[in-house]
Amino acid sequence: MNTSFPILNRDIKATLYRVYINSNSHDIVTIFIAPPSLEELEQRLRKRASESEKDIVNRLSAAKQEIEIGKTHYKHFVINDDINLCAKEIYKILESELVNEV
Repeated sequence: MNTSFPILNRDIKATLYRVYINSNSHDIVTIFIAPPSLEELEQRLRKRASESEKDIVNRLSAAKQEIEIGKTHYKHFVINDDINLCAKEIYKILESELVNEV
């Protein structure tokens, strides 16, 4: 059993393209990590204070579309309400995927 695997952080388009062109796409585990809400995402972005108002508006607009795509096109959808719980859920998903690989 192979217990190592690459973890890639990709944008929506790159992920969907990779799954689409890969004839073995069933081997690709996609996990979309979403904020609990758009309001929470906005609060997080503003708290970081690393982006302009225009960038925040653009990110929120893109997030609406990306979340819908994540719900329908990704194998797993995880809500990042609490970082520790989110990490545990992702770990369980990866552990389950490794077991199913055998």
